[in-house]
Amino acid sequence: MKPLLMLDSGAFTAWSKKVEIDIDEYIRFCQKNSWIDYFINLDVIGARFTWDIVKEVSKKSFDNYLYICDKLGMEKVIPVFHLGSSPEYLEKYLDLGVDYLALGCIS
Repeated sequence: MKPLLMLDSGAFTAWSKKVEIDIDEYIRFCQKNSWIDYFINLDVIGARFTWDIVKEVSKKSFDNYLYICDKLGMEKVIPVFHLGSSPEYLEKYLDLGVDYLALGCIS
């Protein structure tokens, strides 16, 4: 059996170093390396002090997921749901019928 390869977006590292990842550059990199089996969504990590910020960050991660799926195909992109994120977005990912879901601990 061939081992599967998954590429992480580096969102946490970028967040911790206070740099931004250009989503279109990430997509182009993924397209050039289509031999990789799965690509982790470029999730949005941010300080979650209020419910409004939690919902905003959760929505942006979901929007990024849809955008990347449009370019790479849903079967290649794995969404990320962080503990403490808005539960409605967990339901949205599941309603889409995702095969895999990455769980993050940043809350």
